[in-house]
Amino acid sequence: MDRLENSIGRLRHPAPGSRIEAARDFGVDLNLLIANLRLTPAERVSRMHAACVAAERVRGIARIIGGWSAIMHLSAHGGAGSVPPPARGLST
Repeated sequence: MDRLENSIGRLRHPAPGSRIEAARDFGVDLNLLIANLRLTPAERVSRMHAACVAAERVRGIARIIGGWSAIMHLSAHGGAGSVPPPARGLST
């Protein structure tokens, strides 16, 4: 078994009392970790870059239309689609 498959096996079946089990129980999406492990480093960078570009677009829209509360108002009324809230401690 190669290192990737070994790591995936440990994520799918964490040992009792392990940090992986604790992370899963806390709500960490281990399937997302597995999916990212299967990507090449270049694919991971590409996805991260796309996420950053999308976040910058949302920030730009927030500045134009009057802040995060305006985006949430539009989202609640079907105008902006499903927009996740900003990370804690960050403001627009």
